Amino acid sequence: MRAPRPETFEPEMLALLGAVYDDAWQTVAASYVHADADTLAEARAELAAVMLRLAQHQLATDELKNLSIRQFRKAMGKSATAHTSLSELASAEPSLSSVSVPGS
Repeated sequence: MRAPRPETFEPEMLALLGAVYDDAWQTVAASYVHADADTLAEARAELAAVMLRLAQHQLATDELKNLSIRQFRKAMGKSATAHTSLSELASAEPSLSSVSVPGS
């Protein structure tokens, strides 16, 4: 059995994701100002991973940034109130009620 192929993005989408990532990182970077290099690298990689997973859902850029930050903080243990899935986010936030979540 062949492993599933990872999501691919067009160059324009990668440029957009890079800009959204930079904006999201600026929002959370203050929490890592005194972090060592390994912790900083782990945090940046986690934010990128979260954003790439969410980018597959074709959200608006503000939604992608905000959801990525929320999921990142949850993954890094920074926010006890963050939601754990897109379906929970869709039901909790009216602006996301039209998000199609696979398997729902």
